[in-house]
Amino acid sequence: MMRIVAVLFSVAFLAWGCQKEAEKGAEKTAQQAEQEKKQETPKPAPGQDTPTDDTAKPSEHAHGDEHEHGEEDHEKTAPTLSDAPLDEKLGEPLSGAEGVDVLDLSKNPSAYAGKTIRIEGTVTDMCYHRRGWFGIASSDNSRVIRVIAMPKFQVPETAVGSRAIAEGVVEVQTIPAEEVPHYRESHKFIADDEVAADGTISQAIVRVSGAEFKR
Repeated sequence: MMRIVAVLFSVAFLAWGCQKEAEKGAEKTAQQAEQEKKQETPKPAPGQDTPTDDTAKPSEHAHGDEHEHGEEDHEKTAPTLSDAPLDEKLGEPLSGAEGVDVLDLSKNPSAYAGKTIRIEGTVTDMCYHRRGWFGIASSDNSRVIRVIAMPKFQVPETAVGSRAIAEGVVEVQTIPAEEVPHYRESHKFIADDEVAADGTISQAIVRVSGAEFKR
């Protein structure tokens, strides 16, 4: 009799254990299903926009400030040529700085490095994209000195062909050999005899304080 009771108790205990395992399994399956449901990205209904990802990387910034040796004109823009009158005074008033001949400054840049000077001549070139600089030619048109206008002011759109007087500090900069073709193609401020044996160009620029344009 006792043996029969023990057998029945064992059978009942095993059945209870199996039921608990089944309940645990069902609960685990329900939790997994809920997690998978949360991880799924719902497809938009017809006519709805696809959800955006706020963690996506921002697009690359466009070019910022003017390139050290001019602007990077990936899209060429023709200069605005005009015969209309032009009379503008931009930046700081001219202070009567020492006048320097454009040709002399171009051929002897190191002699004027760091000095505040004044140059004068016809504007034959400019930054057409950002209007950040303009070029003043020597009297024989063989050399051009670039005058960096930004951040003081933007060059007038019709500056090419006008007469300009500019004052500022002289800096001597080197154009790497690999960049020379770009400026030869896009601008006029490079003379053949400026190119050194290694292909680089050492040029004087004037970082302007003020300028006047007249036509």
